[in-house]
Amino acid sequence: MAGSVCPVEVMKRCVSDMHMTEVAIAYGMTETSPVSCQTLIDDDLERRTSSIGRAHPHVEIKIVDPETGAVVERGLPGEFCTRGYSVMLGYWDDEAKTGEAIDRDGWMHTGDLAVMRDDGYCNVVGRIKDMVIRGGENIYPREIEEFLYTHPDIDDAQVIGVPDEVRRGSLRVGADEAG
Repeated sequence: MAGSVCPVEVMKRCVSDMHMTEVAIAYGMTETSPVSCQTLIDDDLERRTSSIGRAHPHVEIKIVDPETGAVVERGLPGEFCTRGYSVMLGYWDDEAKTGEAIDRDGWMHTGDLAVMRDDGYCNVVGRIKDMVIRGGENIYPREIEEFLYTHPDIDDAQVIGVPDEVRRGSLRVGADEAG
């Protein structure tokens, strides 16, 4: 399970149905190899299935307002940024792309939207590019998917944003029934 955050209910099913009692979640990307955050196998089930954990040693993380770059309060969504020894030096032969991803202070801007909880654990709530603004409200497809996964008759769900000139953003939902 890589490429995006695994839904909480799917992780819980892996633990119960596949007897993966020592599962841990790690968050990273090629540009921040190997990982920036990770849960521990000693963490309780809720933390191990719903969060990406806390920062690795010698790695810094922060959640910032994507528009201003200011650090947001704990509990509020913003862009997940990381800095440390694991952050790449840059994209090969592409200074412009490197400048878009890594700021002058060495922070890698991941494009992921996350919330840092009071206990220091982080939850990814979506991608900046996936967020839909509808009626002035920010809607994260991942939040809707997480809700759909709690229904016992739904095995799989996908929510995507679709351009809509009348409503300034619309969502499409696809779900597979259990059984």
